[in-house]
Amino acid sequence: MRLLPTSGPAVWALDLDGTLLGPDHRLHPDTLDALVRAHDLGVHVVIATGRILAATAPVLDALPFVPWVVCCGGQTVIAPGEAPQVTERIHVDHVADVLRRATPFADVAVQLYWPAHQAMWRSNDAGEHLERSEGLAFERLATLPDPVPDDLIKIVLTAHDEAALQLDGAFRGALPYSYTATGSRYRDVLPRGVDKGAALDRVLARTGWPADRVLVAGDNANDVPMFQRARWRLAVGERCPALVALATERVATNEGGAVGRALSAWLDPSDR
Repeated sequence: MRLLPTSGPAVWALDLDGTLLGPDHRLHPDTLDALVRAHDLGVHVVIATGRILAATAPVLDALPFVPWVVCCGGQTVIAPGEAPQVTERIHVDHVADVLRRATPFADVAVQLYWPAHQAMWRSNDAGEHLERSEGLAFERLATLPDPVPDDLIKIVLTAHDEAALQLDGAFRGALPYSYTATGSRYRDVLPRGVDKGAALDRVLARTGWPADRVLVAGDNANDVPMFQRARWRLAVGERCPALVALATERVATNEGGAVGRALSAWLDPSDR
């Protein structure tokens, strides 16, 4: 096995939904081929997703190798063959604040994630779409558990586009937690300072992989912290202007294996 390229990207940190995964939430054969070839040539592949580990597992099962994984928006890092390492839990007081802010928006659902369990407070179509796409079963809550278990790792707010924009007005600003768009309909609430970029820093520090030879690919605001750290930055689509502004390269769509073919070009610099 050889490390290729000798001066190009040696680490690929790649988002899943909207990036590696197509609209059918699967890896296109061209994308899978790019990942396998990269791994076989010595490129270090890191899957970096907003999904929790249980929802990431079906994608990982499709790979014939075991990558490093950053999931739950940077909350959890998994080294091959090791147990997941959770950075920080969401403070129970913040759960109450999130629900207080979300309550006036009748068409906003709230999904709560613990390490081995997930629940939904007030369902809607957007939340049910997330449930289907991630293949998870959610307990339906009429009220929150009292007390709220103190190992909560993530909250997701789901709404259709217009309601999501209205929701932003109630959440953006000085908050004791992180609030980030992960799609037109989804907003993640995580502990402050937890993001994909900080998690990528932890992976690089532990492995010793070259921080100046990182390529990242993503499509939304939760990928911005990775883009801010990487030398090569592939933006997929144009839904996030901040991400597009940071990109060194762009691909218009995640459909039909387009992202996989764009990544494959890095494996043979003569094709670029």
